[in-house]
Amino acid sequence: MQRATVKERQQQTALAERGIKPGPQPIEIDPDRITKWATVGWRWMDIAAELEIDDRTLRRRRAVNPALDRAYQKGLSKMRRSLRSKQFQLAMEGSITMLIWLGKNELGQSDRLDTRSLHLHANAGSDSEDSLSALSTEELRERLSTLREMEALEEGAIDIEGEDVTGGD
Repeated sequence: MQRATVKERQQQTALAERGIKPGPQPIEIDPDRITKWATVGWRWMDIAAELEIDDRTLRRRRAVNPALDRAYQKGLSKMRRSLRSKQFQLAMEGSITMLIWLGKNELGQSDRLDTRSLHLHANAGSDSEDSLSALSTEELRERLSTLREMEALEEGAIDIEGEDVTGGD
């Protein structure tokens, strides 16, 4: 440690002899602090603000010290693992929304439903307006209800069992 101090003094003396005023000493950036901040979702600009340095200064420091980028990646990875764990926990506790989200994103599932058979069933015998006029009011209500359910399924507003998954009533 003392050698660095002697070397710094020599550099300052050499600069002073040439009439150059030394600038501020660069601050030390602790990679563990970078990891901690990345773990809670901070971006590089947030870290620069916390360190009270310019974004460009931090970029230059990262270029000469790859340990800072490795520390940041380690923190982001830890944050992502924590989020995945929490999402899985919520799904296992019965969160329908989280089960659907994980099913789509982790298992490649889709909420697309093949409604061709539903259309055939709903439209059976109703090729024209005349055939609709022959239906009773109750039959028309049933057909309308079926069509509304099909529309909601196509829009993803309810799941196959008829449960509302949008959070609405």
